[in-house]
Amino acid sequence: MLNDERLSADEAPTAHSVGPSSSSNNSSTTTAASAKDENEEHISSAAAPAVTTSAATDGTSNEADGGDDEGGDMDGGAQNPMYRVDSMFSPQILDTTNDASFPVVQDDVVHQPPADMKTLFSAPPRKGAYMTLIQDLLRPVAAAAVKADGTAASSPTSHGGSASSSSAASNYLTRDIAMDVCRDVTAVLTDEPSLLDVKIQEGETLVVVGDVHGQFHDMAHHVLNQQYEKPAGSKDRKFLFLGDYVDRGPQGVETILLLFALKIEYPDQIYLIRGNHEESQTSRIYGFLFEVRTKFNDLSVWARFNEVFCYIPLAAIVSAPGHRFFAVHGGLSPGLTDVDSIRSISRTDYGGMLDNTESDIVDGLLWSDPSDAVVRFSRNERGCGYLFGAAAATEFCEQNNLDFICRAHQMTMQGYTWAHNKKVLTVFSAPNYCGVSNNLASILLVTHEWELNFVQFAMAPNRQPIAPPASAFSSWSNYFQS
Repeated sequence: MLNDERLSADEAPTAHSVGPSSSSNNSSTTTAASAKDENEEHISSAAAPAVTTSAATDGTSNEADGGDDEGGDMDGGAQNPMYRVDSMFSPQILDTTNDASFPVVQDDVVHQPPADMKTLFSAPPRKGAYMTLIQDLLRPVAAAAVKADGTAASSPTSHGGSASSSSAASNYLTRDIAMDVCRDVTAVLTDEPSLLDVKIQEGETLVVVGDVHGQFHDMAHHVLNQQYEKPAGSKDRKFLFLGDYVDRGPQGVETILLLFALKIEYPDQIYLIRGNHEESQTSRIYGFLFEVRTKFNDLSVWARFNEVFCYIPLAAIVSAPGHRFFAVHGGLSPGLTDVDSIRSISRTDYGGMLDNTESDIVDGLLWSDPSDAVVRFSRNERGCGYLFGAAAATEFCEQNNLDFICRAHQMTMQGYTWAHNKKVLTVFSAPNYCGVSNNLASILLVTHEWELNFVQFAMAPNRQPIAPPASAFSSWSNYFQS
């Protein structure tokens, strides 16, 4: 049960103590005592038509079950008596082929970032204080690019990073830097609403990113490098991340530090949405706590990260002329009928001061999943959020003038999956999830003209499969236990 990652009673901050407002509110949300049996997550071929991609996907496996190991108590304890459970080996995988009408490109090239990593965006940085941090974090990715003759420029480590990263690690793995980043990104996030409005202007492309889960090298190599793939003279690409930045992978610290630093310096290019792993009762169990404790030897850094997580917006409306879609980590809930109602939710009070209705809505935004086994809603087997059916998705889109719902939260073997008559799209951006799933990952590119393009990718070519530190887990079976 990942005992190495649980805090002992005398060292663990409580669920409320890591939030921005340590409320002792007694209001609670009562959920069903058990989830219904109608919880199968596999999407049938009838729900999502077949697709042929422009590149072969041999070597992927449809046998690995996926999902997020979200065990542990709910934030706030009394708010929900059920455990939040997402076993790696429960049926949380989305496995199907997709519609061929959407172009798919497989990203198997070796990207060559500029030597000066400060040029990630052409726009000037907003603050300028974290450009060295960004450069230090991205330098190992550039150094690890293969040479012209095909040989690796540096050897990968057993934990998914580059051997060259150790020289720069001491520059940013300090408590002071982490605390400074957390302070400054909180100020940026506080100015954003709970429901973001992300507009794709003429000449712009938005990159939508699913779960990353601490697979830093894959994110830097395949996702952020999309910025270097833009046509010469075109505008900077915007990035919308759908949550789950930490846990499961080996470099959640580097991932969240880079994204926070980029958010501080380029708030109009980087947009972040909160996932269900961006909370203390999940990240304390599934890797992030252990990672922070190992790298900083200071539990207050983990607690501070979790405070900042409470300020991350809950969802977004992405729009271009004549079109728009709803972007969220998890999905829908019965109480969410008007998408604009999310704007009034005080997201920092989740797990404390929110009333039952709003708390239930946030549960759904972070935890819910689409299912063909239900018509509208059923309690989720994860123990939090809901399963929502095609009728619920269609009604929500029609009532809110949405083309579709784009979400993350579940692994899919091809990296993306359409469901519910193309009203629900799942994007997953962590390839070879947990080092054993052998799945492709993908990102979604959306243009001002509403062209939807998927980029599929396997794990970065110079990265070995992820394995947890031997000191953390006695075996893989223990790692995957919920």
